[in-house]
Amino acid sequence: MIQVKRRKNVDAIEGVNTVKLLFASAFARRANRGMVVTTAKAFSRPSEQWIKRQRLKEVKFIIKLTNVSDLMTMIDAIASPDQEPPWVAHRKNYFGHMAAMVGVTRARWYYVEMADGEILIPENTNSPVLIFDHGSLDEYTSAKISSLDSLELLRGKTMSELTLFLTKVGCQLSLPRQTYFAQGDWGIPNDIMSLIEKRWLKLFPEELGSISP
Repeated sequence: MIQVKRRKNVDAIEGVNTVKLLFASAFARRANRGMVVTTAKAFSRPSEQWIKRQRLKEVKFIIKLTNVSDLMTMIDAIASPDQEPPWVAHRKNYFGHMAAMVGVTRARWYYVEMADGEILIPENTNSPVLIFDHGSLDEYTSAKISSLDSLELLRGKTMSELTLFLTKVGCQLSLPRQTYFAQGDWGIPNDIMSLIEKRWLKLFPEELGSISP
């Protein structure tokens, strides 16, 4: 069984509910495999985790996730060499947008690696810092801090030390927000998010499995 989702927003992330609905429909029909195909740029981390659940392995159910990049690769494999098919324009627009986004925002953030988390510090002082805690990889928080240079002193420190620092400077953390929204919310370049996700994968290989870039 194949479920296809068309997302108008090129920055869209396909959520875990889409994957769960496919499984429910397919399993009810006694199928043992399925595929979610989406024009979203990636699947959320919970989606990637969910298809690796032990229960799915026990019932021998396989789910394949295909994002827009994978889809374009599949389409290119059967494209006619004699003419430019209509989907090529979409592919060019999609990858052109992504390249432009990375080019424009590349200098906006820099990365501070903590012992048990990460901090993304904006070049634009009007933006808050973003904080990723290893205790809750599915969520991130933010805080508005005026003394950004002092955050460099937290490199290699712990989240507890960060909390103490925020208390001293009179800052409060925002309410948690789903991590897979972070890139779209703040325009974080792909290379910086990939850097964070690769570190998570190295630290938590069994919990996370593969992470989509």
